[in-house]
Amino acid sequence: MRITGLKIKRISSPKNKLCALVDVIFDEVLLVKNFTLFDKGTQYQGYGRFSVGMPSKLLPDGTWEEIIAPLNASLETAIKNEIISAYQDEEAHDKFTT
Repeated sequence: MRITGLKIKRISSPKNKLCALVDVIFDEVLLVKNFTLFDKGTQYQGYGRFSVGMPSKLLPDGTWEEIIAPLNASLETAIKNEIISAYQDEEAHDKFTT
């Protein structure tokens, strides 16, 4: 399975560490919406300052549950790295065009 498209929706809120919602297209046939990208501000579990969350839903008891889950670590790592890289590339592009 390969990533063939990303749509990044930036979120600007000084009180919130959520910096983007990301929709990912796989193999040009499957759209998975609402990956979350958080800015931790410092190194976080070896991923740099960013953390990617899988799409999830709020349960009646107030906890969150992932609604998709990669079945192997390499796919999860590839998804997270692609999202972070695309966000950083877009962020760098914005700095040079403003």
